[in-house]
Amino acid sequence: MKKQALQKSTIITRGVFPKSRKVYVNGNANNIKVAMREISLGASPNPNVDQKDKLKKNENITIYDTSGPYTDPSIEIDVKNGLPKLREQWILDRNDVELLKEISSDYVKERMLKPGLDHLRFKHITPPFRAKNKSNVTQLHYARKGIITPEMEYVAIRENQRLEEVENVGMASR
Repeated sequence: MKKQALQKSTIITRGVFPKSRKVYVNGNANNIKVAMREISLGASPNPNVDQKDKLKKNENITIYDTSGPYTDPSIEIDVKNGLPKLREQWILDRNDVELLKEISSDYVKERMLKPGLDHLRFKHITPPFRAKNKSNVTQLHYARKGIITPEMEYVAIRENQRLEEVENVGMASR
């Protein structure tokens, strides 16, 4: 009975948001694509009453899209496979981590042996990475060394939300 109730609750909403579209902003480093949502704005009253047009067209705005891959119609969703491993190659490229041979948590190992939990298991679970001997793999460590990691670039793009483009449009209209 519980398994049947669980299956009913696994429906994923994949609808498209009205008057907007998902776009990706590319970074300088390899494989950096930050999901954004470009929202179409309606016209607003024209502040210049001397102009013939009573309505002024507004430019689209871009915001960070927190909906993940679920609102991208080009991505196939399978919750059992999990999300794409966006950061994995960035981390491996630094060559300061190693993959453990197995999951080290006794609790997780115990749970993996319980057949009654098979229907809840994800296909994508792999052993974790750990820092190589004497390596410090935190973003703070890299920042203090003056190293900009792909993760830092991703966050900067996300927080920026295409600000330069908006400023350039504002400057052009003056």
